[in-house]
Amino acid sequence: MEAIADGLNRVRELSAGMEETSRQQVLDAEESSGARVIIGGIDERNILTTRRERKQAFTVTVSIEPKNHKQAMSCDEHLRWREAELKEINNMNKHEVWVVRVRVESDDPIPATWAYRK
Repeated sequence: MEAIADGLNRVRELSAGMEETSRQQVLDAEESSGARVIIGGIDERNILTTRRERKQAFTVTVSIEPKNHKQAMSCDEHLRWREAELKEINNMNKHEVWVVRVRVESDDPIPATWAYRK
């Protein structure tokens, strides 16, 4: 804000005692001070010298990764999760990760866990 006041003072100095300020002098004053000089009948009480607060708004979208199949199938993205599950199962079948057979009493199944990550 001091730069604006300095710029105004510089213009006043340049134009003191002159009937008409040349356009070049005004441009030189604006350039040297970095402030935009206003020439005209403007009341200085209407010029704000303090910083004005700018209102800002933000939007945040949170998507929580499901921890299990039930959560995955009950969320808004359940179709994508189901598609990902089927893709993974088809890939395991293609690479023969397991052999499909009838379970017998002596079998001790290995637990499987799905990890849902985006």
